[in-house]
Amino acid sequence: MAYSLDENDEDQLLFNSSVLNKTGDYCARGIWPKQSKLRYKSWINNFSQEEKYFAACILDSLIFRSNEQMVSQLDHMLDVLLPSLLYEFDPEIGLGFERLDLKTKKKNNKVPLIFHAPISGTTDSGHTVLTRLRKQCHVAENYFVNQPKIYASQKYDYSILGDSSILVLLDDFCGTGSQFIKYAKAYNLEEASKTIKIFFIPLIGHEQGCQEIEKEFPEIKVKPIETISDQHNFFLKFDEPEKVIEEYYRKLVSAKTKLRKETAIGEYDLKICLVFEENVPNNTLAIIRYKPDDDQWNSLLDINTT
Repeated sequence: MAYSLDENDEDQLLFNSSVLNKTGDYCARGIWPKQSKLRYKSWINNFSQEEKYFAACILDSLIFRSNEQMVSQLDHMLDVLLPSLLYEFDPEIGLGFERLDLKTKKKNNKVPLIFHAPISGTTDSGHTVLTRLRKQCHVAENYFVNQPKIYASQKYDYSILGDSSILVLLDDFCGTGSQFIKYAKAYNLEEASKTIKIFFIPLIGHEQGCQEIEKEFPEIKVKPIETISDQHNFFLKFDEPEKVIEEYYRKLVSAKTKLRKETAIGEYDLKICLVFEENVPNNTLAIIRYKPDDDQWNSLLDINTT
């Protein structure tokens, strides 16, 4: 696949048109958010005619997860993934798990688990997931831990877990794993894992990050609901060498925006195009996340970036 538009190439022109039509269809059907949040028509106009083909390739590579899809992922966790993990940990607990029990105010002592979110200091994305779990998946309040109490004095107060011996940590995305590792060290999860079982379940996890966490903390079970890998590297979809495409992209970003070439790829060089309806991971290509204060650039997304 080439990366710049040849106006005599009918296949490229057809590709441009089909990507815009597909994106519009996704927005109209509610699969992606309305154009008020995903401003793809105005965003594509940031680029010259030759550059629009490359921009269409970015749109075509976009992995978007709506709030409804997030709830579906959590439903899958409660119905399939979590029962499997519990059974693997302790068959008696796994067999005793009933999702309906999570809706009751009286806790099922046969399944001593509690849900929580790792904190990173700059994002509350994990707590957005917890909110969905409470409100849309109808998990009772007593299956969550009180946030201020558990982090009292910058130390993880495990006594707040009460009789719960299983801690389920949830987040929307695990990229390189560095944020979770920092969190785990700050709150001494290695020590905690000697007395309680810890599961880390991101909605989407990059293989690289999940492996790094399990390498650093073998006692913590990392199980993403959905997995992405190096195959989702945007620059690998073209026929030309990755370095050539990446350099073209960096120059394009530098020419079109106030972003520096060094920050164009996104954090930690995962080179992905991932977006949640209410959050954009900082690993995502910067040209997708870019929201300047002036009117010189039409932003693609009206969504918070973490």
